[in-house]
Amino acid sequence: MRTPQYSYSGILDVVHFFDSVQKCATEEDAFSAFCEYARSIVEMTHCTFWRGNSGDKSVYMLEWHSAVPAPKPKWKSIPDQLCNEMLSKEHDCCFVSSFLENTLVIPVRVFNQYAGVLVLKADHLMSAKQEWHKLYLAANSFGSCLIHHEQVFQLQEQEELLTGTKEYLSDVLENMVHGVISLDETGRITTYSRGAELLLELPMKSVIGHNYKIVFPKEISAVIDQLKKRIESGLVVVEGEADYVLQGTYSIPIKFTASLLRDKKGKEKGIVLVCKDSSSVKRLVALQELRKMKSDFLSIASHEFKTPLNLITGSAGLLDEEIVGPLTDKQRRLVRLVKEGSQRLKDLITDLLDITRLEHNVSCADEQLNLSDVLGEVLILLEQQALQKHISIETQFADTNIFVQGTYDKLFKVFDNIINNAIKYTSDNGKVIIQAGYATHTEMPERIYPFGPGRQLEIMENAVEIIVADTGIGIPEDQLDKVFNEFYRVNHPYVRATEGTGLGLAITKKIVESLNGTIHVQSELGKGTRFSIYFPVSSASPVS
Repeated sequence: MRTPQYSYSGILDVVHFFDSVQKCATEEDAFSAFCEYARSIVEMTHCTFWRGNSGDKSVYMLEWHSAVPAPKPKWKSIPDQLCNEMLSKEHDCCFVSSFLENTLVIPVRVFNQYAGVLVLKADHLMSAKQEWHKLYLAANSFGSCLIHHEQVFQLQEQEELLTGTKEYLSDVLENMVHGVISLDETGRITTYSRGAELLLELPMKSVIGHNYKIVFPKEISAVIDQLKKRIESGLVVVEGEADYVLQGTYSIPIKFTASLLRDKKGKEKGIVLVCKDSSSVKRLVALQELRKMKSDFLSIASHEFKTPLNLITGSAGLLDEEIVGPLTDKQRRLVRLVKEGSQRLKDLITDLLDITRLEHNVSCADEQLNLSDVLGEVLILLEQQALQKHISIETQFADTNIFVQGTYDKLFKVFDNIINNAIKYTSDNGKVIIQAGYATHTEMPERIYPFGPGRQLEIMENAVEIIVADTGIGIPEDQLDKVFNEFYRVNHPYVRATEGTGLGLAITKKIVESLNGTIHVQSELGKGTRFSIYFPVSSASPVS
């Protein structure tokens, strides 16, 4: 490396330049200052600063021209010849370019690392050669200024990023449903989120900075003491629970999850506590247990009822047929009442067993079923009931080969329940209309979404649609949402006068949903009811 000879006056000039360039607010200002300093040494007409290693082709550039004093930052490619020339002389302090006429090239280094390259175009370069060392020192002072600006800019970026991250984490903590509390090694509360404030009903200003044993109630402090001891024994994450009295009225269970807090070096800095109201979870578990108990009871009770009911029904049948001896008219009426009552109990037991099986997802293998076949057999069974009330049943099938994936027993039960209700709650000389066809998801009622458990109708082009409409008593609008509830019967004099368990529609809805279908009801009091059932189109159905 060719080392220039420095003079005292030259060094002093550069020191003054260094002081002035360090005061520049931007790199453009620093470049302008260098250009002014360089013009005091050589008759410079043009100056370019290429930002980056001398081997880079596309670099950030500052350019000064005597006709345009202000530097204009832009991107520019270094010519290949000049780039190769700089690479071959990268250890020179300054050199005159053989590629560009009257051009001085000064590599800008800071701590022996390239900060860029200054290219000066000036007349009478050789006559000012003894002053090149000043340009070299000034160039490196300019480079130091650039590095300083870069470091300041990076620090500002890091500070902004750190501030943004801190604000983001603060927002996350503030909007968490669960409470977050952190304690230092002495037990002093350092973090106390909005969730903790709402849950424990203790204001943040009275908690932050204080020891938890002073500000927290004894039941909370006792749990934290236990958690700290377990963490100190070597456990990573521990849990505990306390019953906490809210505003002196009622208590709720609060679950605490504690973990060790460490700094970047792994040094223990305290513990972090996450607290939440666990009463909802406990209620859910209790509800699930209650449902299981109910289901188990219904299953056991139904089976236990069947044996004595079969004995009663069989004995009543023997008496009614007078196999054991003749009956008087009064005795015959009583025996028939026994038979009717036994049959009602058997129907109730059957419904209860159906509910139990559906809740436990007990089912047979599905198969392709033709709707017209299943509906035809249901209508044969209910034909006599309709004739007794002079109710006409009209069927409208878009196709005789509409198939649904399911089991025969399930589909038969669905149509039996719906059509039976239509006949039962329609006055004499009324009408029941049964339609079967296809419908796109845009034609289906909005309130039936989503399509079965976890599915959406939008994923299907078509669905099988079955409609059962009657001219019966109708359902009041405020009771439409309740008709599928277990044991619910519509509050209407006509309904109260008829037999029923209130389980038929509940069973129907469960069966439909178990077949990935959905059911919808529309009704107008005094004018009739319309049930719409939708099933996925089976691959056997000829849908175009």
